[in-house]
Amino acid sequence: MVGVCFVRKVQSGLYLILGADCPFFIRNAPVFASGTGNVFEPVALSLKGLHFCLVTPPVSLKEIIRLPVAEWKNYMTNDFEPRLFARRPAIAAIKQRLYDMGAIYASLSGSGSSVFALFSAQPPSFASNFPDSFTHTSILTH
Repeated sequence: MVGVCFVRKVQSGLYLILGADCPFFIRNAPVFASGTGNVFEPVALSLKGLHFCLVTPPVSLKEIIRLPVAEWKNYMTNDFEPRLFARRPAIAAIKQRLYDMGAIYASLSGSGSSVFALFSAQPPSFASNFPDSFTHTSILTH
């Protein structure tokens, strides 16, 4: 049993290099994922008998990413946003507030509930604008 756990842990680390979602799908068990998709909490749910399918179309975001960042909001969206924002308007309000604070791009991070934003200048204090939320700011170097 220890050997199996060790192999799974090593494999998860290797799959994580391929993409944050990979260890999640390799586990073949329902979990709540947090962190960078590498911290798992078991969920009581049976998916037995269901088949999994992943389709990656030959579509690239390279053309959009090459545009000025301020134009991304017109072309690059997160498909989770409309449904999540309808159920959790406070998250939609956070995204709008980030734009109101001067963000040049803001988006739901993955499937939520975090929202990230890019600013061309130092933004106002996040702690005072979002007192009930965890906030983090940094300057990107690459």
